[in-house]
Amino acid sequence: SSPLFRAGAGVAHAEGAMDDAPGGPLESTALVAAFPNQAPEVMVASLDVESRALTLREATTCPNGDIAFGKESIVRLTTAVGIDLSDDMIGIKCRSGKLLLQLHIESEQDQQAWVEGIRGVIEVNLSHGGAAGGGRDDSDEDELSMWRARSQRLQTRIGTLQARGQRHDDQLRKMLGRIDGAMEMLGAVQDMCQQQKQVIVAQHVAIEEL
Repeated sequence: SSPLFRAGAGVAHAEGAMDDAPGGPLESTALVAAFPNQAPEVMVASLDVESRALTLREATTCPNGDIAFGKESIVRLTTAVGIDLSDDMIGIKCRSGKLLLQLHIESEQDQQAWVEGIRGVIEVNLSHGGAAGGGRDDSDEDELSMWRARSQRLQTRIGTLQARGQRHDDQLRKMLGRIDGAMEMLGAVQDMCQQQKQVIVAQHVAIEEL
């Protein structure tokens, strides 16, 4: 089945999104996703209604304006039962009333399209009994999926920090090498100055004798 939202090679707005038939494929815009007790992050998202899977892919803007994509994580929405709308924020709630995650979308048109898609997921949950009494397995699977997504993002951050630390270490070693070279050159200049001083003293003595 085609996912309701697909993230393409770039980030495009879903022009005419509300004119498409419900469940039809729509391109998404970049959005900001926030999990409970975590800092919001810019993501490119896709949603598969039938499989109830939300795919989030890290996205950053390069200095030249291009979009760079990072790791991809999948969050299962098998326990989603409600939507909490607040301005341009979409909150997805599970059976227990807890907030699974929030999606911040600037475009009102895109936000409406995402609301329709998430409502489609909720309808699938109800039709499968996942929201009414699907039991603890779906909830555990949802929580496990969320922790996996968080673990993937933390691993990406750790890798980035390690690479940055390695670059700083390399730069520090180069600076220390330059300082050592400068100190050696300074010592050689001091020796030359001392020799010149001795020559001048000797010349002064010879001039006095003459």
